[in-house]
Amino acid sequence: MLLAFTSSKIPLLPVLAMLEDAYPGAVVAGSSTSGEFTHEGDGSGSISLFALSGDYKIFSGIGAGLSTDPERTVTAALAGQPTDCLLYTSDAADE
Repeated sequence: MLLAFTSSKIPLLPVLAMLEDAYPGAVVAGSSTSGEFTHEGDGSGSISLFALSGDYKIFSGIGAGLSTDPERTVTAALAGQPTDCLLYTSDAADE
């Protein structure tokens, strides 16, 4: 899975199409942002990518009206989502 977070200055659909071409078979999704972030800090006019591989389940929701009623919007987006999750850890860090 590849998630692209692009500046609102960069058209999102061509970026997603390029990623789909470059990584056939991968699930590609994205969103525009008003600011991008990496391990080096935040930026503007850039693209941040997040990649995930392995077995996973994805749940999504959508809410509208964030600027007028953030609490209601987040509640609507989370409605029907699982409230529990499994945490997998590796002992490799202890070796």
